[in-house]
Amino acid sequence: MGKGIATGSGLVFVGATTDTYIRALDGETGKKLWEFHLSAGRNATPLTYLG
Repeated sequence: MGKGIATGSGLVFVGATTDTYIRALDGETGKKLWEFHLSAGRNATPLTYLG
C-alpha cells in the first residue's frame, strides 16, 4: 500500500498496512519499537515535519 518514512533519528514509520496498525521501526535493525491500533486502515505514507 503506502510507503514508510524515515526520520533523521533513524526511526521508520509505517502506517499503510492491511492490519490497521501504525508502527515505528528501528531503521538499522528493523525491530518494532512501537505500534498503535488505528480505527480504520490507512493507505498513505505517514507525515512528519521538522519542528
